[in-house]
Amino acid sequence: MYETERLAIELAKQEIDIQNIVVNQVLFPDPTENCKKCKARRKMQDKYLNQIQEIYDDFHIVVNPQLD
Repeated sequence: MYETERLAIELAKQEIDIQNIVVNQVLFPDPTENCKKCKARRKMQDKYLNQIQEIYDDFHIVVNPQLD
């Protein structure tokens, strides 16, 4: 999140308009499996995803899943 904020500020200083934010490696655990580590990680990611959506509400946010 902090890297995104710093980058957005630096790009604004250079008068470069950004409209999209890409969030990579988001975990989408299988609801049929009981993986405590997966659920805990997704809970942490949800916290940050919610913050990103609040802070960057004017941006188009793309969420990419973590792949094997």
